[in-house]
Amino acid sequence: MKRFLTVDVVFPVLIFILYFYANESVASATAVQSSSSTSSSKSIARNFEKCHDQGIRKTLTFCQLTKSLQTDKPIDMEVFTAQDQQSKASNTFQGKLTLLGESTGGSFKFRGGIKAYDSPQKHHLPEFEFEFVQSGDSIIPVERGVIRSYDGKDAWEYILEPGKVWDEATDNGYSRAAIPFALQLTNQNCVHNGVLSFLFKDDGSISNVYYQISSETCLTYKADFWGSLNATYRPLKIASASLIKSQYEREVSNRMLTKPISELLNDYPDANINLRQFGRGISKKHMTLYGLVIRNIHYVSSCETRNGNYPFCDVLVLPSYSTAKSMFAGIALMRLEKQYPGVKNALISDYVDQCNNKEMWDNVTFEHTLDMATGNYSSKNIQVDESKTGLFFTAFTHKNKIFYACNKWPHKVEPGTQWNYHTTDTYLLTTAMNNFLKEKQGMEHDIYSQTIAAELWSALNLSPTAMISKRSYDSNAQAWGGYGLNLHRDDVAKVANFLNLDQGKINGQQMVEPEMLKQAMQRSEASPSGLPINTNSSTTYYKNGFWAFKANKYIDCKNKVWIPFMSGYGGINISLLPNGMTFYYFSDNNDFFGTWVHALGEANKISSLCTS
Repeated sequence: MKRFLTVDVVFPVLIFILYFYANESVASATAVQSSSSTSSSKSIARNFEKCHDQGIRKTLTFCQLTKSLQTDKPIDMEVFTAQDQQSKASNTFQGKLTLLGESTGGSFKFRGGIKAYDSPQKHHLPEFEFEFVQSGDSIIPVERGVIRSYDGKDAWEYILEPGKVWDEATDNGYSRAAIPFALQLTNQNCVHNGVLSFLFKDDGSISNVYYQISSETCLTYKADFWGSLNATYRPLKIASASLIKSQYEREVSNRMLTKPISELLNDYPDANINLRQFGRGISKKHMTLYGLVIRNIHYVSSCETRNGNYPFCDVLVLPSYSTAKSMFAGIALMRLEKQYPGVKNALISDYVDQCNNKEMWDNVTFEHTLDMATGNYSSKNIQVDESKTGLFFTAFTHKNKIFYACNKWPHKVEPGTQWNYHTTDTYLLTTAMNNFLKEKQGMEHDIYSQTIAAELWSALNLSPTAMISKRSYDSNAQAWGGYGLNLHRDDVAKVANFLNLDQGKINGQQMVEPEMLKQAMQRSEASPSGLPINTNSSTTYYKNGFWAFKANKYIDCKNKVWIPFMSGYGGINISLLPNGMTFYYFSDNNDFFGTWVHALGEANKISSLCTS
């Protein structure tokens, strides 16, 4: 017999439903952003018309975060900053933040690059479960730098950065957090920068987390990511909290003074500077940022995205790409040569067992390899060999990478006589230096962690992000050497000053072999040092991991003016000017020479680049 619901059944159920929704906590919000969201701004207003948000803030409001913000496109990045009667955070975050439904939630839009590189796995965030510590108005991740995918199977790796915490009058006793982060493709150097935001209380109550990525430094894969995910907050006592706070305070206090690049007009009123020349030649949609370093003042651009300015420009993550050939491999060999004179003449075959072909490697030294002059190559034409190294870049293990690097290129000429650009050479050198260091100092030592990060970067007060290199995905964990670093703009400025202004000294102490650095900077008596990048070139040379360009005709100098620079894939340049300044830019549309040469003229107006 069919049973009908009577009043005595329906009424208690109705009371329970009303009670549940009346007392639903923020922590139990369950709506998850669909990966195919099509909600319009009007539907958002309808969804929350009963929540009665009040105040200046119109997006990422209390109601939207505690229910589920659904949009059919990314929102302005300004919403990740204080909007409505900001005050000191009344709650303190210390514990573990976990996102839920990452593999299915959120929206994605491919924005350019190589469509064949796209895959559904790349459309979503990887699993997120990390600890954070609050210090004043800052929220600091416990783990800094690229967070390695140990098996290499995840599409993305996280880089977490410190963010901000504050109260807004309309957040009903909750505090608001905004945390900058980046996604980096596993086994690659591309970086996609974003921010996530949520509301929380001391007792572990938490809203949904809204995240958005609207910019990248990546030639081959451009995309927007955005959405709202459920989250949990587990308050914890973190043993290292005091140390994390003090280290972050030191990090911030040691940053170089920054000024908007427009301040050049006020600081140098008689120079007749044309600000448009800085960054000229790169459209806004492809420019990540740029800057000019004049001694201890860092003049900086904004960090534009497809949806307004990035609100955490100081910690926006920049990929090194091949600038690592200079600031990692080049500096590392200069450092070892200072510590162990003559090591630059050590043979690759003595320190890399896999390079056992005598014809190819018997007479190739560490410095030959740094100079891209091993004598082993297929084509003399620029970038032809490099364009055929896909198997090297896609290899995950050291075994596969080193086998490829040792055996790919046939022997053609004597070492030191012909330049040919090979990232494989830099990987060989980094492996050889690593093995040399272990022989001298012990198996626990590492060429990046010890020689670069501990001995140099720490003394220069570089960020924790710069302290970690990407590595092979195996027990060897071999640092790549030719690419795979991540930087803040402050790191770029400090490394540049170390090389250019301070001539390789820290607090007056010479840290790298001075003659090798002079050669790299084209300041030795034998300039131009190194080899031309092709037999017909007299304007571009390469020495000790650094490029150099003869620029006198572009700045109206009668004498020869060599501009040493570091260069990275996609459109990255760090130019170390002979007047002690540094101009740099990070972009991703393959814009190189035609861009930075315009900035030389403006720098020359401030202080002459024409050397005596």
